[in-house]
Amino acid sequence: MIELVRAGRTFRTHGLEGKISFEVEQAFSTCIREGEALFFDVDGNAVPFFISGVETNGDSFLVLDGVDAPEKARQLCNQDFYVDPNRYPEAVLREETEDDDLEFDGYLLIDHTSGKRGTILRTEVFPMQLLAVVELEGRSYYVPLRDEWIDHLDPASMTIETSLPEGMFS
Repeated sequence: MIELVRAGRTFRTHGLEGKISFEVEQAFSTCIREGEALFFDVDGNAVPFFISGVETNGDSFLVLDGVDAPEKARQLCNQDFYVDPNRYPEAVLREETEDDDLEFDGYLLIDHTSGKRGTILRTEVFPMQLLAVVELEGRSYYVPLRDEWIDHLDPASMTIETSLPEGMFS
C-alpha cells in the first residue's frame, strides 16, 4: 500500500466545466502539472485523478480527467489531496526541512475569530499537519497550524495571529 503525503486542498467548483479552486503546499507546487496524479479520499479509498490542466488567473484551478461537470467536481471539493512521496522525494524532503525549522514553544497565539490569547506550550507533528498545544484559561487545546489560518507570524515578538474556525476553543 502506498503511503501518501498531503500536498494541498481543494475548495469550490468554478464554471460549468468542473474546474476546482485549490491551494498547494509550497514544497509541492512543482508537482501540480498536467499528467500528474493527485489522490483524493473517495468513500475511504485513495483514488487517483490525473491533472489535465491547471489554470491561474489570480486564483488557481485544477482540471482533472473525468471531472467535466460541477456535479462531479463537488465530490472533490473542500478536501485535502495527496501525492505519492516516492514520485516527489525532493518535495517531501523540502517540506520536512521547512517543518523542522518551526519552533513555536513559548509563542503567544492571538486568535482574531474568538478574541482569545494563549501560550503555545509545544508543537507536535501528526500525520499531514503540525499541531500547537495551546494553554488557554487553564486548559490545553490542540490547534492545527495551517497556513490558511495564520494571519501574521512575528518571531521578534514571538506572536502568531490567527483567524481560526469558530468553536476551536470550545
